[in-house]
Amino acid sequence: MEFMTAVEVAAALGVSRTTAYKLMRETGRVRVGRVVRVKREAFEAWVAAHTEPRPAKKRAARETNQLTLGFRAER
Repeated sequence: MEFMTAVEVAAALGVSRTTAYKLMRETGRVRVGRVVRVKREAFEAWVAAHTEPRPAKKRAARETNQLTLGFRAER
């Protein structure tokens, strides 16, 4: 069983250590005295549950015979 520190959580998410401690409360932290850790599996599950799929890029809907400004192309 592998545990992560707040510094490791902060580095993995790109957040401050204070924010990491707050997020660790949601993931089921283990506390022994002043030492706080979170299970790596629990952290990874939390990240997966809070990850949104990347939105698909929208295509520009313009006709091939129109310019970008909306004028018809001269033939």
